[in-house]
Amino acid sequence: MEAVSISALSLNNQSGYVTMSDFTAESAKIKSLSGDIKITDASCTDSNINTESAYVTMKNTVIGKTAVSTDSGEVNISNINSYDSLSVETGSGDISLSHETMPDNLSCHISSGSDDVTVQLKNAEFSTDTDGCKDGSIGKGENSLSIMSNSGTVIVK
Repeated sequence: MEAVSISALSLNNQSGYVTMSDFTAESAKIKSLSGDIKITDASCTDSNINTESAYVTMKNTVIGKTAVSTDSGEVNISNINSYDSLSVETGSGDISLSHETMPDNLSCHISSGSDDVTVQLKNAEFSTDTDGCKDGSIGKGENSLSIMSNSGTVIVK
């Protein structure tokens, strides 16, 4: 799917790759049993992405409120700008998040059951700072970031 502007998107996929680029949606619900999802150069106010076994990739995407969850698979979100709320969960799989512009108003909870969490956020102050969990904030903490992996490496920068 390319160059589309819609109010609501609902996509259910059993298996096979889902690739979407250059689209705008007010809301999006994307579900895939076992097919990778790739979203690039998009904008979505409210989105929910759910997979059982797949890789999820988002690049150069503007989001408002977004939830990404996968039972087994990696999540890679890169060159992301500001967001109101971002939640990413994996049962088994690595999570990588990179910001194009560093957030200046964020509360965060980032954890991994594998005790392998790396966070490189400018001006972040952590109330919990262990190998497996980072809880903290930047500025007033009005926007939220929640990242949890039961078994996987988590990198946020």
